[in-house]
Order: sequence, then C-alpha cells, then structure tokens
Amino acid sequence: METMQGKVVLVTGAAAGIGLACAEAFACAGAVVVMVDIHEPVDQAARLVQAGYAAVPYCCDVSDTRAVEAMVEWIVATYGRLDAAHNNAGIQTPQRPMAEITDEEFDRTVAVDLKGVWNCMRYEIRQMLKQGGGAIVNTSSQGGVTGFPGQAAYIACKHAVIGLTRTAAIDYAAPGDTHQCRVSRCHQNPHGRRTVAPESCFGARTGARHSGRPHGAPRGDSPCRAVALFQ
Repeated sequence: METMQGKVVLVTGAAAGIGLACAEAFACAGAVVVMVDIHEPVDQAARLVQAGYAAVPYCCDVSDTRAVEAMVEWIVATYGRLDAAHNNAGIQTPQRPMAEITDEEFDRTVAVDLKGVWNCMRYEIRQMLKQGGGAIVNTSSQGGVTGFPGQAAYIACKHAVIGLTRTAAIDYAAPGDTHQCRVSRCHQNPHGRRTVAPESCFGARTGARHSGRPHGAPRGDSPCRAVALFQ
C-alpha cells in the first residue's frame, strides 16, 4: 500500500543495513527517496528505479556542516519540500578499552555519529518549519541506553543522540505551535530487532506519545521500517 505517495524522504547511511532497508521501505510506500551516503549509493538507487520506484543517490559527509546545508537546499530546489528524514549514518571505533582509543578515532566518531545527526536535524527542522510540518527519525542503538566493552566513543555518541532527539522533540512540541515537526528515535537491540524506544516520540500540538514495537509488525527489519514510515 502506497502510504507515502508523493512524499519526499531523506535517508542517510542508505548504502547498506538499516538505512538501505528503510530507504527501500519508503520507496515501496510511494515516496521519492533521496539515498545519502559518504560513498554515493548509485547501484542501490538504480535497483529501486529499475523496480519502478523513485530513488536518487546523493553523496554527502554528514559531519560537514556546509555539505549538509547544501544537501537540504538541493532537495528543496529539486523537489520543493522535505517531508521526512531518517538520520541513520554512523560509524564505530575499533573495539578496544577507552584509554586506548586515539584522539583521531574519538573525534571522527563524534563528528559522524553525533555532529552528523545534529547537522542534519538543524537543516531538516528549519525546512520543515518553513513548509508547515515533517517527521524525523534518528537511529540510536541499544548502546544508547547501556554500555558495551570496547566501544566508549560510539556508546557516548549514541547516548547523546537520544538526549538530542528528546530535547529537539520537546522544542518542537510546544503548546499552540502551528507547525508540526515530529522527532523520534529507533535503535537496534542485541538480538538484531529494531524498535522505537519509549518516551521518544513527540508531535507539535499533540504532546508526548509512547511507542513500542508496531502492533502486528514482524521481527527483523520491519519494526524499524514501520517506525520510519509511520511517524
């Protein structure tokens, strides 16, 4: 069923994994999907186009503020609006104890996993407020609510993404706000299932919403896909 017919959707980290699965789900639901990755996902987008869906590849390093600004400007100039975004791009540091992680490894992880989400949200939200609404999903991790050995930089960033998401959601859910910009997060748990965490979904004029695994949704990638599609 084409639940997002004519909508314009941005997905970062769309070359593989969660990002690719969600980009495919958006396309199958009828959206025009801008598939973003640091290495332009030409083949992935081409497969969707060949199957009759609307997808376009785009190369962007989300840690580069100006590049992110230019990306959102290009989307709006090309399609007229941005209806939804899934900020999924992320990297991990080599697995080793915290004191052994280098400055360069830490800085790059923060630049992509935290600043990258910050960069994308800033320009997505500005555009969505201009046009009167939109929805954003940020990918965190089970590591955003716990700790794993040897992943201190990554875990710190994923905790921060949850705090950033919650705060932005509150900022744009003010009573009487005439705009609607919904912000939520999904994460992957140790069993590989994608869910949306409680206390993470907010919408302007509607206040806070709690969400768990979508009712009736199968396991695997489908919960994450459903979260991205129906926020």
